[in-house]
Amino acid sequence: MAKKKAEGDEAKGGKGKTFAIYALAAIGVLGGLKGFVLGGGKASAESAGVSTTTTTKPGPIVTLAPITVNITGDRFLKVGLGLQLWGKHSEGGGHGAPDSDDPTKGYARALDLTIETFGGHSYEELSTPEGRKKAKEELVEKLKHAYHEEVEGVYFTEFVMQ
Repeated sequence: MAKKKAEGDEAKGGKGKTFAIYALAAIGVLGGLKGFVLGGGKASAESAGVSTTTTTKPGPIVTLAPITVNITGDRFLKVGLGLQLWGKHSEGGGHGAPDSDDPTKGYARALDLTIETFGGHSYEELSTPEGRKKAKEELVEKLKHAYHEEVEGVYFTEFVMQ
């Protein structure tokens, strides 16, 4: 009889816990709906003077054909670039309208800056992640200066050293 009573108490306690879990879940769902329907305190953030930032949709990525660069120490670097354009720019048509046969897609200056930037680095520098990051940041700054508000970032599509 003691066993039956213990089992009955267990079942009773389990039902109470289940009810409490369902009640908490319902409160959470209702709170989420309130936030969705009523704006979730957006008015209070605006009245507090909190500024919100708007981001523009990233523009297209122009992929340039890989080039080979002589780096210091009689070594070579084959690097391919993807240029992330600002959202307001369309693909291609960098500084100069490219022909359909133009492998630089109007970004010959970007390739020249790539040669200039990486040509000044050694194999040892570029073989470390920190060295590649530093060289990439240097290239991005040069490209942003050369292509005012047109190039947002750079991606390596190839990076092979010998």
